[in-house]
Amino acid sequence: MVIVAIIAQPIPKIKAIAAIRERIVLLIILGNEKPIPFDLSIQKSIIEFTVMSRHIGTLGEQLVAQWLQQTGWRISYHQYHCRWGEIDLIGHRETTIIFVEVKTRSRGNWDANGALAITATKQAKLIRTAEHFLSTHPHFSNHPCRFDVALVRCKHQNPAAQNPTKESSQIVTPGKPIDIEAYQLTLEDYIESAFP
Repeated sequence: MVIVAIIAQPIPKIKAIAAIRERIVLLIILGNEKPIPFDLSIQKSIIEFTVMSRHIGTLGEQLVAQWLQQTGWRISYHQYHCRWGEIDLIGHRETTIIFVEVKTRSRGNWDANGALAITATKQAKLIRTAEHFLSTHPHFSNHPCRFDVALVRCKHQNPAAQNPTKESSQIVTPGKPIDIEAYQLTLEDYIESAFP
């Protein structure tokens, strides 16, 4: 797993952290004369990792959306975007609206399965994005709302053991793994009203 900031233009004194499996390498970029030249193979790896991470995140969101639908929620929006940020899932049941942040993580992650990633700053962005959603969807504006957090565990499976099953054919049960594409996903925890 690699996380690196790609510097497209010179920016002085930037610190980028690259996590390579269990090692953490600190890159310090000093000066503003030239961007650091990245080897093309490194750039390709970074792009592949970013695409793979987004795909895994989307699979986690789809798993949670399916579970919510199984429990009676109707999903109105998936990956709602505005200038303030993104809300992974927006759903409603009767008169209640839920804004759901989904965190999909592999075993041995650094942030308690994604729970520590819901910082005060992240909460403020989600709240502001939800306010924007409600202002542009006035038919929802008088309904009670809550912010939920779903924590999904992801395990990459051995290619020989891959089960190409799509999530729509399986019942999602919290704590029970589901095989989707080359991954085994588990809804580890669903926290209702995770923050105000």
